[in-house]
Amino acid sequence: MYDVHTTEGIVLASTGIGEANKLVTLFTSDFGLVYATAQGVRLQKSKLRFRLVDYSVISLSLVRGRGRWRLTNVLEDDSSIKKNQDILLFRARIGSLLKRLIHGEESDPTLFSILNESFKSASSANADDIEYIETLTVLRMLNRLGYIGDKKLVASYCESEDITNDMVQDIKSGKKDIVRIINMALRESQL
Repeated sequence: MYDVHTTEGIVLASTGIGEANKLVTLFTSDFGLVYATAQGVRLQKSKLRFRLVDYSVISLSLVRGRGRWRLTNVLEDDSSIKKNQDILLFRARIGSLLKRLIHGEESDPTLFSILNESFKSASSANADDIEYIETLTVLRMLNRLGYIGDKKLVASYCESEDITNDMVQDIKSGKKDIVRIINMALRESQL
């Protein structure tokens, strides 16, 4: 009998397989980057059909099969992101960058917490502040993954996972320097 693992995850991408299945790319708090098959999820009668929305944060159940994970259940979802185009684009850009930077199954609860907190903050932020939350999130991601060389420059932004209005205002005033640090880190990563 296989063990069922329940965890939180972010749906980074999904691709149709055959007539009814999907291959779902997930970033989970317990297992890191996971590729899971969702059986029959594209059928009209599927319960999971509307819960597996790209770039949503979900609570899910996974089973490790022979050589592949299987997605068995989605317990909670935030499929309401489809209604707000700005938030969907923000999450898509973060998800795209995350897929480039992370390879393989390696648990990183801190990185997951950084992403989850930024998604929550962006959902309740003004449309103008979303770009600054995105800048802060990318900076924290790169710092957590070790792509930022001089940690002293970004220490004040990366001390905690919380996003406050004061931080957003600091990012607004120093965005040019922060974007320069981010671009340098991405260029040197060669990804």
